[in-house]
Amino acid sequence: MSIRLSTGAFNETLLFQKSSQNAPGKSSLKERSYVLNHPAMQADFDEWEFDGFSIRHGKVRLKEDIEITDEDPAGSVVMYFNLSGKSNTFLYDSGQSLSFSGKQHNLIYTPVFRASFRADISDEINDKLEIHISEKNFQRITGDDDHLLHHFRQQLASGKTAQLYKHPAYADAAMNQCVHQLLQTQKKGSLKKIYFESKILELLSLQLEQHQHASNGRHTKIKKADMERLYHAKEILEENIANPCSLIDLAHKVGINDFKLKRGFKALFGNTVFGYLHALRMQKANELLQENELTISEIAAYCGYEYVQHFITAFKKNYGVTPGYFTTRRKEEENDI
Repeated sequence: MSIRLSTGAFNETLLFQKSSQNAPGKSSLKERSYVLNHPAMQADFDEWEFDGFSIRHGKVRLKEDIEITDEDPAGSVVMYFNLSGKSNTFLYDSGQSLSFSGKQHNLIYTPVFRASFRADISDEINDKLEIHISEKNFQRITGDDDHLLHHFRQQLASGKTAQLYKHPAYADAAMNQCVHQLLQTQKKGSLKKIYFESKILELLSLQLEQHQHASNGRHTKIKKADMERLYHAKEILEENIANPCSLIDLAHKVGINDFKLKRGFKALFGNTVFGYLHALRMQKANELLQENELTISEIAAYCGYEYVQHFITAFKKNYGVTPGYFTTRRKEEENDI
C-alpha cells in the first residue's frame, strides 16, 4: 500500500508499505497501524493481511483540497465500503470515477490497483473500508457457475476493470452490522484470522444477495423514479428506528402509494419494510451493548421498544442469547484482567 498526496502545495509520498505476496495457507496474520499528521490531512489507517486477503480501514479528515493516491501493484477484487462522508474515487486503470456517499458500497476488480481519493474539506471524518481479495481466492470462493457474476468474471478473465454495481449501492442493516463486528473484534492470532475470513465471506455473500434482489427489482420493472423513492424510504427508516412512521405515512413522505412501497421494497431489498426496521433495531442494539455505555432498559427505549421484556425476547430470538449475556461476559473479562 502506497499513499501519496497531490495538490498545488503538496506532492509527496506519506506512506509506503509493500504488500506481502504470501501463498494462501502459508502466512500468519500481519497487522499494521499508521497515524498520519500532515498540514493537509489527518488520518488513521489499520491494515490486516493474511492468505491472499488484505483488510484496510482508514479514517481521514481533510484540511486542504488534495488528492490522495493509493497504489498496490497486485490485481485484486476489492469490496469497497464508504462508511461515512462523501468522496470520489478515480480508477486510473479504466478512467472510471465513482462517487460514494455514506453507507454505500460496491465490488470492484482492477488488474492493478491504483486509485485516487478526493473529498470535501470538512470536519467530518471520511471513513472507508477496503477488503482486497486475490484473484485466486475470489475464484476459489465464488466458483464458476453464478450467473450474477457472469459479466464480472468475463472482465476479470480479460484483465479489465469491473464493478458489480454501475452506481454504488446502499449497505443494508446486515452489512453494516457485519462491518461493525469485523472492525470491533477483540480476537487474537489464528482465531482472529479465521474470524476475519468468515466475516469477509459473509459480507461478500450479503453484497451478492443484495445485487440479486436489485436484479429482481429490475426484472419486476421498478421505474427509476420509484427506485429512488424506495431508497429514500430505506434512509428514513434508518434515521428513525425509535419512532418510525406508519407504512402509509412513509409512503406519503417519499411520494409513492403504500402498495408500491410494500411490493417494491421487498423486491429491491429482500425484506419487508417492518422486517427491515426490526433488523435495524437488532443491529443498533447489538452495537450499543458492545459499547457498554447504556443499560439494557435504555437500549430498549433507544431502539423503539416500550417494554424491555419485548426487547429482550426479540433480541434472544434474533441472536440466540439475551442482552444480559453481554453484561455477564464483560464482568467475566474484567475479573480475568
